[in-house]
Amino acid sequence: MSTLNSEILLNLGFVDVGKWEPSGDYITYRLDGENSDADQVMLDVPNALYAFVRGDTVLYLGKTARSIRRRYVGYCRPGKRQRTNLRCHRNIKAVLAQGIDIRILVFTPISQLRYADFEVNLAAGLEDSLIQAFDPPWNGRERGQPITEEAEREEAEETQAEPSDAEQANDIQPEAMASAPALATFTVTL
Repeated sequence: MSTLNSEILLNLGFVDVGKWEPSGDYITYRLDGENSDADQVMLDVPNALYAFVRGDTVLYLGKTARSIRRRYVGYCRPGKRQRTNLRCHRNIKAVLAQGIDIRILVFTPISQLRYADFEVNLAAGLEDSLIQAFDPPWNGRERGQPITEEAEREEAEETQAEPSDAEQANDIQPEAMASAPALATFTVTL
């Protein structure tokens, strides 16, 4: 586990918006940050990052392409086949049962990054780097290394795929995928 802590995330622009709470057999979250009105708005922004924190220890880092509010439904009431949701739900409940708070930090990029004519999803770009650097214990594992939820989901899908799907993917010639180098500009709009 990494020595990096939640202070680093706060310095990157994450905001402490609330905490997880028990709710019968399930869990729920309560917004209790310094500016709960702004926090409500942050929950509806797509392409966001979030972290679950105990004390100053980052336990889990995740990303959603939808919104935090929609993503957290899966943590509150996980489906039977949602491995990440089930694991986080179980872990959150176990910590809460000890009387320890799990804080929720949220990062919603406010600037639009572009590479030439293409928008860059900052949350997606940061997720892998943050998970690798922080090594959160609740993120899935692959060969002893933390993996993203998306990678975990893809792995599960691949194990369910028909062998013919894998064979077809291997039939693609590398030359067909190669292209000439592109000249592009990178801009940041604040």
